[in-house]
Formats: sequence, structure tokens, C-alpha cells
Amino acid sequence: MTSTTSISESAIEAYGSSLASYSGTGHLTLASGKVVSCSFLAGQLENGKTILLCASPDQRLELLFGLTTPVRMEGLTSHGLTVETLGDLSETNYLPDRSDHTSKWLALRVGHLRVSSPKVRTRKRLNYLLSNVSGIHAPTCLTLNKVRLELRPLDLASKNLRRVEVSRGVLPTAELEATTTAAEEHVSESADEICYLLSLALGSKVQWIALTEATKAHRWIRKHHYSHVTKRYGALHVLDPRGQEVAAFIQAAADGRYTRAREQSGLTNAVLDTYLDAKSEGDFLQVRALKLVIAVEMLKAEFMTLSGLSSDIVSPETFDAVVPGLKTAVEQGLPGSARKEQRGALYSNILGLNRTPFASQMQRLCSAVRMPLAAGELKRFVYSRNKLVHEGSFYCERATNDEKARLQPLSDVLSEWFWLLHFVDRLFLRCINYEGPYINWSKPGLDVLGPGAQPTPAPDC
Repeated sequence: MTSTTSISESAIEAYGSSLASYSGTGHLTLASGKVVSCSFLAGQLENGKTILLCASPDQRLELLFGLTTPVRMEGLTSHGLTVETLGDLSETNYLPDRSDHTSKWLALRVGHLRVSSPKVRTRKRLNYLLSNVSGIHAPTCLTLNKVRLELRPLDLASKNLRRVEVSRGVLPTAELEATTTAAEEHVSESADEICYLLSLALGSKVQWIALTEATKAHRWIRKHHYSHVTKRYGALHVLDPRGQEVAAFIQAAADGRYTRAREQSGLTNAVLDTYLDAKSEGDFLQVRALKLVIAVEMLKAEFMTLSGLSSDIVSPETFDAVVPGLKTAVEQGLPGSARKEQRGALYSNILGLNRTPFASQMQRLCSAVRMPLAAGELKRFVYSRNKLVHEGSFYCERATNDEKARLQPLSDVLSEWFWLLHFVDRLFLRCINYEGPYINWSKPGLDVLGPGAQPTPAPDC
């Protein structure tokens, strides 16, 4: 294999700061089945994205004119490391400045990049690199799914946390290690669960972006870099990361206690992702609030499905029997001037009479997860939800005089947003049966104790 073009190690910096990079020579397999030689530079950025740059001296037309796309790359570094792509490859239009214009250059996004050491060893450890974790100040151990895990901050965690708090970006700050020979897929399920629980506790998407397979003596065998979904860091923590609350929360997840509770309540990964997206700072406040109540809608729907509950007040068969009578009553009660299309519009809404009101469905959910409700609290959430869903505005912005007479709005948009946030935070914590302290965003600066005992601070491993 010949390839005369080399790629500068700094080329990947055009896409962002890199965590790791590998360069060498190899070959690209095209969708057409043909193989072309190339020089490559591959690596993972701090934000978790994985990039592959290739320069090929091959001048075949299908590659020059983009008539076919690469589906796989395999290569060797000068140190004898095997570098290969296992996930999807997709082209990006951006290319860094390059001095060589005789080669065909490609910049590709990689779903999964695997790097293998030439030495064959037995794997005893799996180490996951986690982004945007705060509140872990010392090693914390737990057992989940029969896998012993140790969560610890990186040596540069303090520096990276300061950076990410200012930049609101994505940075690695912690690692999760399992000393086990269990199947990687099984251990990764536990890593995924820890990430979701940390995300809930911190109000910001936590994700593992890289995995290292190593020996018992910590000599690495294979490294995996993934373009997993990451989100920018957010500061709307549910638990206070300055003390031991986050570590105690994670240790209390041992033996799947939180996992079983959230499965029973319907707090799925999709629900949590929507909730976390609502907390991110990329949208206007009304859109974030709308996502927040949509996350509750999703939770309610999942809970009702799991509980075998129907949104119908009576069975469809029973209600169908009274529909003709309801239509007759509508026709007789309307003035003679009512047009046919007006009556038709009313008839089309009749089935809605058999739907359990949203407030009643929410009451069922809150009761099931034992969420304490103050007087009028559920009513305020329902009124806010209705305005956001139907009008795209906060209740305080669009409440009518009649509505104000029934429920006085909060003073402004920010007050209503933070009140909604506090309500949903509490609901989601109850969905995992958490009873410790949490932050009250309706009154910033005030920590609140949950309805049960405060968890014991997590000891070091």
C-alpha cells in the first residue's frame, strides 16, 4: 500500500480541542465495494464527536466526484496500533486548510472508532469516560446489575468544570470503572443507567463518550471512541453538587433501587431526555417550559400504560350507546339558525366528553408516586400547562379576567418558569422514590428536604 500524503496532527484541531488522535496509513472501503489507499488522522473531540480525516492519492472518478461514499476505514499507526471504524460514516463539508491539493480529501463523522493495541492481553477492566459530571469529589462505589462500579472525578475535573460552567459546552469530568469480565454490553447498560441517574440529579445531560478495555494492571487493550448524543452543560441542578448529595444519590442507586422505581412509574429514557432538553439554555423560555410540560405528558402516558389505566371515563362501548342521544340533545338545544357545519363540528367533539380530564390523570400519577401537593398546586400546574400547550405562552401572560378570578397568576414569566421547574423536579424525583434534599428553584438558594430521611453521605471507596 502506498500513500504519499501525510496529515498534520493539528488538522483535527480545526474541529475543536481533541481528547485523543491517531494518524497513519490505511484503506477506505467504498459503498461500491472498491478499496482505496489513504493517509488518515482520526480522533475524538472534547465534546464527544469523533472525526476522521483522509487523504487519498487515488484519482478514480467515483471518489473525486462523490459518486460513492466510504463505509469503513482500517489502518495502522506508526506505533503499530490498529485503527478502524465500526459505526456509521457520514461526510461533513468542512475541511481544514491543506497544502496538498493532488489528493482526494475527506472529512467524516464516525459513529464508533476502535483502536487496538498489537499486544494480546486478557480484559479485566472497563473504563467509561463521562462528560459534564459535577458533584463527585472522591471515588464513589456501588453495585448495579451485579456489576461493581467505581465513579471518580478525573484529575483535571476541577479545571474542566470551571471551563464548562463558563462555556456551557461539553467536557469530560469523570470516569466510571468496572473490574469485571462480564460482557461489555451488560456493563454498558449499567453505565447508561448511571449516566441517566446523574443527568436527573444534575439537570444536565451526562453521557459516556469513550470506553477503554484494560488489564487488571491498567494496561489498555482496546479504546473505543463513540459519537454518542451529548448536550451542553446546564446549571439547573436538582441536587447541590457542592457537597456530598450527588455521591450519596448515586450510592443509593445500588442494586437497582432507583432503576426499578423509574421503570414502574414510566420515567423512561425518552421522558428524561425531553426533560433535560427543557433545562438546556438553547431555546426561549416559553419553548423550554413547553418541553417541560411535554415531558410530564409523556410520563403520564407511560404511567397510564404501565398501570393499565384508560383515559376513558366509561368504556367506549358504553359511551357509544349514548352518543345518538347526545347528538339529538345538541340538535334540539341549538337555535334554528345553527348551520349544519356548526352542528357537525360539535358532533366531532362529543367523544372528548368521555376523556378523563388532564387534572384527574395528573392526580392519579402524583398519588401513585406519593408526591405531596399543597392546596392549589396541581391546579396551578394544569393552568400553566394549558396555556403553554394551547397558546404557547405562560399563564401569567395570557390569563383572562375570568381565569384570574379562579387562580391569580404569578408575578412574571421567570417566576412561573421556576415554579414549573420546581414542580417537575419534585415529580421526577418521586418517580425514582428519592427522599433526600433537593434544590427549590421556585425559591433559589433554598434547599428543601424530601418527605423521607436524608441519605447518609457516601463514603470513599
